[in-house]
Amino acid sequence: MIPELKDAELAAVIGPVASGKTFLLKKWLSGLPRVAVFDPTGEYDDIPAEHFWGTPKAFVEYLEKNPNRFMAVYHPGENLEEGFEWVASAMWQLSEPRFLFIEEIHELISPWNRHPKMKLIMKYCRKRLLGVVGSTQRLADLHKDFTSASRLSVIFHTNEPRDLDSIRERWGAEAEQTVNELRPLVYDDVNGTTSQTPEALVFVRGSAPVKMEIG
Repeated sequence: MIPELKDAELAAVIGPVASGKTFLLKKWLSGLPRVAVFDPTGEYDDIPAEHFWGTPKAFVEYLEKNPNRFMAVYHPGENLEEGFEWVASAMWQLSEPRFLFIEEIHELISPWNRHPKMKLIMKYCRKRLLGVVGSTQRLADLHKDFTSASRLSVIFHTNEPRDLDSIRERWGAEAEQTVNELRPLVYDDVNGTTSQTPEALVFVRGSAPVKMEIG
């Protein structure tokens, strides 16, 4: 089962390596007509898309030529903040409903640092028909403003003490306990098979959290 991703909304996806997070994100991506991915880690190297490696001009030109349907992945290299400035600005100018996926979003909005574009995105993305999906391995490193602004939050199993503390601070002790007890992903790297489907705790603003099998 896959949580529903709606147009022009903020969504947060949190989970450590091999938690099921990437599976969910790629499932969402496969069903979207207009989407760009900001990928500083190379997590999306293998998806069928137009890939741009530290070439903002080429990325902008691609969007200008394909405003109605596109799948683009921007890999910023060392110039992460400058690269995000270009990507966010280019996506902001489009008019059709579209999504921007941001891998390791804590690099751009943490308790210690916030990219100037993130404040604009969180405040006005809905009016601009821009959906934003931010993913991170570590909730403790992501500013609470982003999770507070997100209509949808999906949290996979973790037993990391700092992240469990952050879950308790943001969603309460019951959520902390539930996440700690979620069924984790079990994946065989050798055979490429999943022997245990992961669970996630899904928060939709205005509704009670739901434990969901992601697969």
